[in-house]
Amino acid sequence: MLIAFDLDGTLIDAEPMINLGKRKGVEREMTDVTKKSLSGKIDFKEGFQKRINLLRGLDMNVLYGEIDKLKLMSNALECIQILKENNIKTVILTGIFDVLAEKFHQKFGTDYLLCNKLIVKDNKLYDIEKPILGPKEKAYFFESLAKRLGFRKEQCVAVGDGANDIEYLKKAGFSIGFNAQPIIKKYVNVVVTDLRDVAKICLKIKNGNKSR
Repeated sequence: MLIAFDLDGTLIDAEPMINLGKRKGVEREMTDVTKKSLSGKIDFKEGFQKRINLLRGLDMNVLYGEIDKLKLMSNALECIQILKENNIKTVILTGIFDVLAEKFHQKFGTDYLLCNKLIVKDNKLYDIEKPILGPKEKAYFFESLAKRLGFRKEQCVAVGDGANDIEYLKKAGFSIGFNAQPIIKKYVNVVVTDLRDVAKICLKIKNGNKSR
């Protein structure tokens, strides 16, 4: 069985780009673009490039410091631990950049990660590698990974919170909205506010599946 998670707003209790925008002095602009992206009012890739542009020139030491302050979502570690103990494969699918995503990938001990890659020059944030990985790329990675691992669609679960997660939520046999934005509620089987419920759902699905 395979489960995919979004990162910011799902496994970590923050929208990191807004925090970084505050340090750069562009909090208002960053918040506006981030909210529009989450609600589906602007294309993810367009919005993400705008957010990177707002952060251009940010000292990487400031960025690392802000990453260290980020808090895990309540019960996130417990959820991932239960999944791992029950041999459920875990993947993080996020549009956020590698400097941040890889830290939490290691912290959680998730099995797979898809994220964007940051370009750094003179120890300052400069740009994001192209092509930008967005909703379609996340969905393709999730579907391809499931096939490579030998899992059928009904053995795949996806968890997300915003418009940028819709494409991969549609690839799962069972999809879960966590603290879900209104736009994704019609694409999920259930909405939860506690990650422990995600683990319970997965165990119920796994125990009802005799083939794996």
